[in-house]
Amino acid sequence: MKRPIRFYVAIFMARSARFLLKKLKRNATHFPGQVARTICFDFLKYLQQPTHLIGVTGTNGKTTVSNMILDVFKAQRIEVANNKLGSNITEGVITALLDATTFFGNRKSEWGVLEIDERASLRIFPYIKPDVLVVTNLFRDSYKRNAHIEFIVDLLNKYIPETTHLIVNGDDLIASMLCAPNSRTTFGILPQENELQVRDSIINDLVYCPTCENRLTRDFVRYHHVGIHHCESCGFKSLPLDVYVKTLDVALRRMVVESNDVSCEFRLVGSNITDAYNMIAMISVFLHYGKTLSEISSIVDTLSIVESRFDEIAVGNKRVIGLLAKDQNPVANSRVFDFIRRETSWGKVAILFANEVYAHVDNPDEVENMAWIYDADMEYLNQEHISQLIVGGHRRYDFYARMRMAGIPESKIVIVDKEEDEIRMIDSSIDTVVLLYSTKNIPIANRMKKEIAKHLVSEVNV
Repeated sequence: MKRPIRFYVAIFMARSARFLLKKLKRNATHFPGQVARTICFDFLKYLQQPTHLIGVTGTNGKTTVSNMILDVFKAQRIEVANNKLGSNITEGVITALLDATTFFGNRKSEWGVLEIDERASLRIFPYIKPDVLVVTNLFRDSYKRNAHIEFIVDLLNKYIPETTHLIVNGDDLIASMLCAPNSRTTFGILPQENELQVRDSIINDLVYCPTCENRLTRDFVRYHHVGIHHCESCGFKSLPLDVYVKTLDVALRRMVVESNDVSCEFRLVGSNITDAYNMIAMISVFLHYGKTLSEISSIVDTLSIVESRFDEIAVGNKRVIGLLAKDQNPVANSRVFDFIRRETSWGKVAILFANEVYAHVDNPDEVENMAWIYDADMEYLNQEHISQLIVGGHRRYDFYARMRMAGIPESKIVIVDKEEDEIRMIDSSIDTVVLLYSTKNIPIANRMKKEIAKHLVSEVNV
């Protein structure tokens, strides 16, 4: 393919920007890509991709799945181009691929793993053709950015390359139906013995049959639209699973995975069923590339995978737990709320909300859509063992109103001006403090966790 002069100018300027930013000890993961696109809008068209390219997209879990795939490659000492430290939109993908190519943009990496934001697919997939694309799930997300789920599905259906093999969540009807002509592998988790179905979620993005538009029968509901469905009218039903978790023991952190009548036990990385979904997605990728279940299991057992979405600090007989609750994402918050309501072993719980994103100060003309707070299942937090819900920040009264609508007693709700002020309001009788934070305020959350631990130490020593 003949490359235009603007491509060479763009690649020189992008690499120069990256070099200078590195000298200044900056991440340099987004800006070089922005420089390249400004000079050459179709820059990705001329940049060669790795020989084997794995993409990961979806509403929730794509960062975790991407990192798990990278960890398995690293354990095998295989170099992989990736955007782990950068953004998952076009500019971040460009920057990652710059590292995977020679100075003039020719291929030098055999393997690549790219996390790809589903909203950015229209700018990436026309040029980047993954061999494999993992679709973790598809839910409604930020209303301001992603509009509604049908909009995202239409984008993916239009722009995912026909040659790409899909590895899709078979328990998610919306994800599993993407791009009908494409080959696919489905993964999922079988209904477990005595598993509690969650049929009280506010959000259910798939109510009617996509074939005949009659109401679907929900045979098993894990949460929201994730589960097993069929249509009484036309016979439409959930796809059979190619790779699945046969048995899952979250308490013991073990799960048995089966594919093609072969079973193998795995160590579960995490403490939630969503962690099992992330793992089975990763396992499906390596099965596709010829690894056996036992080979993948032996590799996973050697890994020290960082649980960035859940961490715990012990303070005497008390604990501080950090949980990622993505801002402006009602489903992600509902999943976290559901997790908390089931953890009755934590004793008396205080929840501190630090997952607000407020852009109005820097962008006064920007309109925020706060509907996500009202779509999140705040009712799940109306539990006896949850003693305090402490919230601060610009949107504290939106949170307060939603909590009261959920029936949470006013005596349990504490309102302060700033998120940092929440710490001093923690009651001394609390056994577990849960800090909810977003992807955009991780540094603040890390500082708050340390301050909470200090606060609990002072309470213990009193």
